[in-house]
Amino acid sequence: MLTLNSSQIGPSAARKATLHYCRAHCPWVDPDEVVLVVAELLGNAIRHTYGPWHLFLDQRKGKLVAGVRDHSNAVPAPRAGGPDHDGGFGLGIVRRLASDLSVIPHPHGKTVQAIWVRTERPERTERPHVTAGRTRPGQQSRRACREQVN
Repeated sequence: MLTLNSSQIGPSAARKATLHYCRAHCPWVDPDEVVLVVAELLGNAIRHTYGPWHLFLDQRKGKLVAGVRDHSNAVPAPRAGGPDHDGGFGLGIVRRLASDLSVIPHPHGKTVQAIWVRTERPERTERPHVTAGRTRPGQQSRRACREQVN
């Protein structure tokens, strides 16, 4: 588990720590997507709330949970984003990239958390490798592959 708070670290260092955590503990997630979600959650906490924030990342049982706790009781509300608006894209980005998004109220604030669920990827099927018109041993030629398709 990774736990950071704004009295120890800034948002930029928190993003870097998130990237390192994902690479070390969650090879099945796209670390860039997780960093983007964490950046959005931290940005929302900094922009829309007061006081310190706390970030945690926890990976167990095929799930990665990234949560940001702040000291506001206000529930995040989606806003319309667009070229003429200042913001409004963050929650939509988080919803698209994470498997789930939830808000957990606390007596002194809330935690907004994004969850990624590990899914089994389909096995890759091997494709014939052709080099200069010849096939490698045990592989089919392009012509044989075209004949199978047709």
